[in-house]
Amino acid sequence: MQPAPPREVEARWRPPGQREVRSYANSTDATEVAAYCLALAATELTLGLTAVARAEAATGGDWYLVSQDTSVPRDGHVDWEPGHAVLFEVSGLDADSDSKLTSLLVAKADQVRRQGWRGEAFAGVVGFLGHRVWLKKA
Repeated sequence: MQPAPPREVEARWRPPGQREVRSYANSTDATEVAAYCLALAATELTLGLTAVARAEAATGGDWYLVSQDTSVPRDGHVDWEPGHAVLFEVSGLDADSDSKLTSLLVAKADQVRRQGWRGEAFAGVVGFLGHRVWLKKA
């Protein structure tokens, strides 16, 4: 798969109100969930890959992705073996810098490979302070 050329996409949202702050009082979980949302949107827009399932524990990744033109059966069963799905690892930082994002992106890409995934894989990091999503082929 050829990587898509760099693309700038704007996402806007309002600051969280009291209801949202109370519902995600755990900042670690809030950062994780928000990073999933933005990173998955970025893979659809830039790589043409869509999330179809969460990855199992100890795979080195968080999500299984397939090409947007892949037909997913009604029962939802997709072959997760390398060659049929792409493994995607995601992380987020609420206080990011270029050096922190770069280090985290390299670490996340290495994590996928250390766990033994033999197929195509990507890592994604979201920097909330700098409003950016970086993707890297693992």
